[in-house]
Amino acid sequence: QYELLRQLIDELPLPSDPPLIDEIGVQALRSADPPEAVGREEHGKRWHVGWTTLSEDGRCALSGHSLQALDISREEEALLERMVIKLAVDGVKNSGKRFKRFKKWLEDQPPFDIVIDGANVGFNNQNREGGLFQYSQIDAVIHKLRETGSRVLLVLHPKWLRADADRTVTKRKKRKLDQINLESGLGSSEESPEDHEDGEPEIQYPFDPITDAERSAPSGTPLGFIRQWKESECLVRVPAKDCDDWYWLFAALSSSRRGARHVQVVSNDHMRDHHWRMVGNRSFLKWQGRHMTRVSIWSETSDAENCKVTLTPPDLYSMQAQVSCDGSHWHFPVPTLPSRAQQLSSGRPLPRKEIESAECHWLVAWHMK
Repeated sequence: QYELLRQLIDELPLPSDPPLIDEIGVQALRSADPPEAVGREEHGKRWHVGWTTLSEDGRCALSGHSLQALDISREEEALLERMVIKLAVDGVKNSGKRFKRFKKWLEDQPPFDIVIDGANVGFNNQNREGGLFQYSQIDAVIHKLRETGSRVLLVLHPKWLRADADRTVTKRKKRKLDQINLESGLGSSEESPEDHEDGEPEIQYPFDPITDAERSAPSGTPLGFIRQWKESECLVRVPAKDCDDWYWLFAALSSSRRGARHVQVVSNDHMRDHHWRMVGNRSFLKWQGRHMTRVSIWSETSDAENCKVTLTPPDLYSMQAQVSCDGSHWHFPVPTLPSRAQQLSSGRPLPRKEIESAECHWLVAWHMK
């Protein structure tokens, strides 16, 4: 029975389903004072169950046990890296050739501590009428990170490096792609003579040389920011025909494999569509929980140039069901959501995004001698 529970925790690391909590009969504990109850004795040990709170470092108020920060294994990380390569080269002509060149350049560099999803940061808080891609926001994040002495890599699509870049917020219909199948191979990243016959210029990494327009651009302008990023060598430009998501994700995984196990990606992108294409790979969710730093950018005035940045790294413990090594402490995060029956009766099933952002309460079961 306990082995089955362990397997469920490993395979379903997301917050527990409230109907399950109702079913096992502990929902009534919420109104108890204190919100805990004594359970049965088993092998000379008495079980307790209750609703608890966690300190900032993950210490349980009821049991005194500290939750862990759970990361993926080296084997899971290697598989995830293979998936990213597969996705990067899938469905776009010559993408394997382009990605191979990026991979070669990247792995000639020391590992990075921080990888910035430039497009996501540039559009942070700009999804509104009159919103624009903000170079100043990206620069503010870079400066904040460099204050910590971190080695930073900014990943940007070349459309944001043009003098005539269209900075307006546009909703483009995403191209529907199939889920990937690793058994069919990773696709070829080898170059062939035909690869050079499509007229596509060979990309130079990490970026094109500073242009005359960038050199003469005043500080604080888009081209001025681009010049600064090139001068500080924190920028990498991805190929125009490729998705930049795979490049920043691979850069983070590569850095981790090469020694920067603490690497963080600065982005608010939950990559739900990419997770679906990975056939719901659970390791990816666990990896996100340890390596994604969320960002909030705001300004006290209408001037986006004077923005303020708040970075929210992962908690010191993982927001997922956990069991201690000796099996004496079991913790389950339970989102405060209507039960499935309530959702069905209301005719409004909750979207995945709302479930993921719901506040969680923690349920703990532990035994004492």
